[in-house]
Amino acid sequence: MPSKYIDDAVYDGALDDIEAGIAYSACAMGGSANNWTNMNANQLGELVITTANFTGPADGDVDGRKLTKDADDIPITVGGTADVVAIHDNVSLLLALTTLASSVVVANLDTLQVAAWDTTLRDAA
Repeated sequence: MPSKYIDDAVYDGALDDIEAGIAYSACAMGGSANNWTNMNANQLGELVITTANFTGPADGDVDGRKLTKDADDIPITVGGTADVVAIHDNVSLLLALTTLASSVVVANLDTLQVAAWDTTLRDAA
C-alpha cells in the first residue's frame, strides 16, 4: 500500500454527488465559470439529466477514479457563444464543468452537440 491512501469509495462518493446533478447547461462564460451564480447568469440552454447520462464511476485512465458525462445534445434557448458546459443542481450548486474544445456560436432553437468528457479524481500522491 502506498504511503498515502484514499479508498475508492471516498472518490466514488464525490463523483456520485456530481452524477446527482439534474441539469446540464451550455454557457457563455468567457473564462468566469467559477460559481453557480455566474453560470446561471450566462446560460444559453439546458438539458434535464439523470444518472443515465453518465458512465461510472470507474478506474481513471492513469489512476484514481473517473466519472464520464456521456455525449448529449443541449437545446439552446438564448443565442450566444458557448464555451463551457456545466453540471449543476438547478438551484444553487455548480457541481462540475468543462471548457469546450472550441467556442461555438449558437442561436435560439439550435442544439449544441457536446462530446463525452471525464471528471477524474487522481490518487493521493
